[in-house]
Amino acid sequence: MNKDNGNEIKPAFGLIDIGTITSLLIPLLYTTGWSFAYNYFKNFQLGLIGLDIPKEYLFLYSFWVIKDQWLLSLVAILFFVVTYMLVRLRFNLMTPRNYKNKPYLLESFVLFLAPVAILILFVLFYHMGDRTAQAKYKREADSDFSSYPRVKIWLNKKSVDETGKIENMWSNECYRLLLRNKDNLYVFYSDSRNEKNLTYIIPQNHVRIVRVLPLYNSPDSCD
Repeated sequence: MNKDNGNEIKPAFGLIDIGTITSLLIPLLYTTGWSFAYNYFKNFQLGLIGLDIPKEYLFLYSFWVIKDQWLLSLVAILFFVVTYMLVRLRFNLMTPRNYKNKPYLLESFVLFLAPVAILILFVLFYHMGDRTAQAKYKREADSDFSSYPRVKIWLNKKSVDETGKIENMWSNECYRLLLRNKDNLYVFYSDSRNEKNLTYIIPQNHVRIVRVLPLYNSPDSCD
């Protein structure tokens, strides 16, 4: 074991550092993806509770955010790595001391810097997710939500009896499929006159047939 003036020389970087960085990056990426999903679906008057978005999708969203905000992401990641390495280097250079005495000013600053830097990173990554979500929604709205297919939905007889003429509403080819899960269909009507689109939640057990149309542009009759 190498020694330097009686003190152990620690490696500059090791498996513990990789594990520590990974354990911090994972929640940062999760926060980014969660922020993107929350702020994007908020434009459709939806919260994340009940949407049943798989957690792995949140990590996929985070990579969308990084791709969209690549420069800010690079600065944030560099800030994270440099801060971590400075904190680690400072503690590696610390010599044994009688801690009954007051710690040095630099060590106090290091202890203060680490949690503050982590908090700043979480706020920054959340902001990046929000910014990308709003930019994506604006692009979708400008293109009449052309990435979402139009759908025709026919309800089962029992549901039609309960809702009257609502079946004609879902089968007029003007609604777009936002997403679906095992419990519900989420469809919305694209209306350029409104800043936000109202989303209709249709229980799967009320649906008889769903036809996804190979059409993405709204017909004139939907204006």
